[in-house]
Amino acid sequence: MEPVEPALFERLREAFREEFQHACEDIGIHVSERVKRIIIEEKIWYTGTLLNSITWSLIEQTAASLGVAVGTNIGYAKYQEYGTVPHFVPFHLAKILYDQAVYDWGWLKVEPGTVSTRLSKKVRKGPGGMFSITGKHQTYLTRDPTRLWLRPAPGARPVWGVVVSGRAQPFLWPGWEQSLEYCEDRLHEACERAAAHL
Repeated sequence: MEPVEPALFERLREAFREEFQHACEDIGIHVSERVKRIIIEEKIWYTGTLLNSITWSLIEQTAASLGVAVGTNIGYAKYQEYGTVPHFVPFHLAKILYDQAVYDWGWLKVEPGTVSTRLSKKVRKGPGGMFSITGKHQTYLTRDPTRLWLRPAPGARPVWGVVVSGRAQPFLWPGWEQSLEYCEDRLHEACERAAAHL
């Protein structure tokens, strides 16, 4: 038996690494596109921020190990994926809920000065052009109290937020599950191509 040449061994290692890097890139693209499709099909998006934030990147832990991560850097994505307890969300903390109420649900904007005295007492002007809105358990700050109030229907009491169900709407995990077969096939193909270099 002849000894293995170090240069040959290094070329083989590079061939394997190159094939697996291409496989990881393909997997990253495939999984991220699958996740985006779930977001669209399940109507989880409204402004497109979450949809456009889905991305992938290669992960190199050591010189010999390579992987790929698919995810998002949007803070509220984890609440979308895993859900929360039902809770009240003021409109000025979640513009998307305000926009949905106005455009999707047909809620009516309340003109300044038409909010009842009892409700308007909850809004106080503070320093720096900020307003505070006192809720049942917390006080919130906003710069524009006029866009806060909406009526669910004509003649209805104005409200400054909504209670959300907090139900989970997973998109990352299902995207990964639906991509498993592709991932296995692509990694197997990378092994075969790398083995062909031998």
